[in-house]
Amino acid sequence: MRSSNEAMQEFKALAVKHRYVIKNYLHVTISEKLTSIVIAQKLLDKIDLRLSYIGRLGPRWKRECVYQFVPPDDERDAIFDSWLSRDEVLNRESVSVTNNIHMCDSLAIN
Repeated sequence: MRSSNEAMQEFKALAVKHRYVIKNYLHVTISEKLTSIVIAQKLLDKIDLRLSYIGRLGPRWKRECVYQFVPPDDERDAIFDSWLSRDEVLNRESVSVTNNIHMCDSLAIN
């Protein structure tokens, strides 16, 4: 991925548009002066992730850095899967209040 990539330019425009919300909630300062890669790095840093530099493309007078997302190998997926399974079990075991109301209404009619 490169800063000149169309998707990265759209990402930057969206981040700049919502920079005040990002600042309020994530305490990350976004400005028009930053490249899309720098903005992405700042946001990814909040969840302890980074884009890895893999090289440069283009002629000598117009080279551009290229980055790649490398997923972490720190077992966080196993933790998230465990949380998701726990939540699914809790949701299946919980009784819906609205279902109880409908059951009571139908019992009262009969």
